[in-house]
Amino acid sequence: MTKRIIYQAFVIFLPYLFIVVWGYMAAYITFLTLLFLLYSLAINAEKQRIIYLWVLLPVSLYILFLMSIGFDITRIKNPLFWKNFSLYFVVPMLAGYLTGFFISKCKKKIVYSLTMLLAITQMLSILGRIAFMNFSFMTDGIIFLVTPYIAWRYISKKPYIPFIFIIPNILMDFGGWYRGTIIYAFSLVPLFSILIYYLVLLSKRKRVVQIALICLYTTFLIYGWYKGVDDSREWKYARKVKLPQDTYAEYIFYDTAGQEVTPADHIGKIVIFDFWSTSCGVCFREFPEFEKVYQKYKHRDDIVFYAVNLPTKRDTRETIKKTIEEHVNYSFPVLLAEEDSDYWTQFKIRGVPHLMILDKTGKVVFNGGANYEKKSAYYISDMIDKLLE
Repeated sequence: MTKRIIYQAFVIFLPYLFIVVWGYMAAYITFLTLLFLLYSLAINAEKQRIIYLWVLLPVSLYILFLMSIGFDITRIKNPLFWKNFSLYFVVPMLAGYLTGFFISKCKKKIVYSLTMLLAITQMLSILGRIAFMNFSFMTDGIIFLVTPYIAWRYISKKPYIPFIFIIPNILMDFGGWYRGTIIYAFSLVPLFSILIYYLVLLSKRKRVVQIALICLYTTFLIYGWYKGVDDSREWKYARKVKLPQDTYAEYIFYDTAGQEVTPADHIGKIVIFDFWSTSCGVCFREFPEFEKVYQKYKHRDDIVFYAVNLPTKRDTRETIKKTIEEHVNYSFPVLLAEEDSDYWTQFKIRGVPHLMILDKTGKVVFNGGANYEKKSAYYISDMIDKLLE
């Protein structure tokens, strides 16, 4: 019993040490899932059952850990707490238990091999996402296509074996969908890989069919890599912040000289607002790209560009102006929102940089992230050119 308690404490606290050192939440979730997988194998090896209450001890340790870092009981009333709890603890626990349960049903001599291959698969997947974020669409597709074949070819030919490799991904993606953090197309890649694997397997020796399936899937992965994770994230973000149809933007901004800028100043003009804040490092990195677009269209009288500062709680008009003077040395105009304004809520802005485009009638035609890559679905120049047509 003492060994179990020590092991359970290890299961809870080591992943937190891991994330503190690495600082990447997805790595923490994967690591915790693998630890619970080992825990599950240990339970089944001792012919214990998951339903025994003592296996819930990790949950108690998790609550104690939260309390040790300043856990506030009032958080329980916050739905976000339960979403985080489900995604970052319950889902990895269930994923580990369930995967371990299926692996334990295999012959003892292949349990170790399957566990090692699954652990390697999951770690390769997470390393691919960390090191090659935009390329990970392809790396995940290849990993989850190759490892089931290795398992089937060299470990076990049971038909359900390949699904063991994606049980953690399916559950973790489900938790991510619930919390609203998963990019849908990206998260389905492991499942697509397994389905392609089965189609190839069912085609038996029909080489033409097998080659055609592999080529089609490879094309799909290349297309996904080209479009990139950023494009998928942008598509999802734009859907979440989309304003009701026929929304006409109402605003009062001020230029650096204190003059008001309102919709009445832009009648008959296309307006591009790039919202930013002083604490947003990404905003400053994207200003050069915004400047390029501004330079492309600045000769036109029917288009206006503005970088609009949205103040945070710690900002004052003086600190904002000082930041503009020191760090925003570009030719595009800069506007300031009032300190007590709430354009974050009014325009459904979830984070900056945030782009909003108005047509010549003042209607919002785009509300989302600023994207300056030609391959993007929301490439800013393409959107402007369509309005000019």
